[in-house]
This record gives sequence, structure tokens and C-alpha cells, in this order.
Amino acid sequence: MYRVMIISRDAEFLSQANMYLCRMNADIRVITLSDPSKIEETLETSLPVDGFVCDHNPPKTDAFEIFQARVKKKDFRPFIITTSKEDETIISRAYEQKIDYVVVRDRPIMNLYLDFTSKIVVAVEAWRIKREREVNERRLKALVRVASMHNSPSTRSSSMFWRSSLPSGSKR
Repeated sequence: MYRVMIISRDAEFLSQANMYLCRMNADIRVITLSDPSKIEETLETSLPVDGFVCDHNPPKTDAFEIFQARVKKKDFRPFIITTSKEDETIISRAYEQKIDYVVVRDRPIMNLYLDFTSKIVVAVEAWRIKREREVNERRLKALVRVASMHNSPSTRSSSMFWRSSLPSGSKR
């Protein structure tokens, strides 16, 4: 399941995104938000979110400001920007800030939401894999630390001393 928060002040876009994304991929769940100032409140009260799709339409909604606010909170979930027209400055700025994708909406509606669907799935899966890898690396480091503690010379000699100090014929 992929739970995505879509942020836009465009009610028509929010309605279409909610309808088409869920129809094109039954595993996608959409949380729509028309007021960007309520992101934190919505994140606290809703089910967990796997990623964000944000409409870049300044001054109403500045996706770059929202992205930077997420980064400041150390929230590195996938972030996709959508714009109504192709603009090279937006695309290059998104690339520089390491935003996952930019999706331009000036095309047929079915193509647009197919593109959204695939980008959401790829971005969320990549994020999940990265998160799992980090967890596995921490587990491996902890295991290596524990193993090295049990194989250190001081541990071996003290355990040998402990065993040798038992009276003959006794068990631990």
C-alpha cells in the first residue's frame, strides 16, 4: 500500500488526483490537503504517509518551501512536484534540491495519472528499500559489536577462569 499526501490549493486537481490515482492503482491511498499550513497537523492525525505530491503554484503554494520545511524536520520521504506548465527553472531547481520527480500537468489526463502512479510507486519503493538497508546496517553493526565483545581476549580468559574455579564435577 502506498499512502500519499497531495498538497494543492486547486480543488479540481485534488479531486481528480484522488479519483484517478486510486482507480489506476488499487494500492494507492490519497490524503488530500488544500491548506499547506496544516501539513503537520494532518500528519499527526492521519494514518502514516509514504510520500508527498505537491502542486507548485506560487504564491498560493510554493512546493520548494514545503520541501525545505520537510528537510528541516529530517523528513526524507519521497517528494514529487507538479506544475501546470513545463518550466526549465523549476525542473533544474528541483534537481539541485534532490526532489524525487517533477510532473508537468499539461497533457492528456490518463497519461498524466499513469505517470503519477508509476512515479509514486517507484519513489516510495526506493525510499522503503533505503530505509530497510539502513536498519539492516545498524543491526549488522550491533551484531558485530556483540560478537567482538564475546571473542575478546579478556572475555575468554575470564570465562576460562570462571569455569576453572568451579569444583570438579560441578556444573554451571
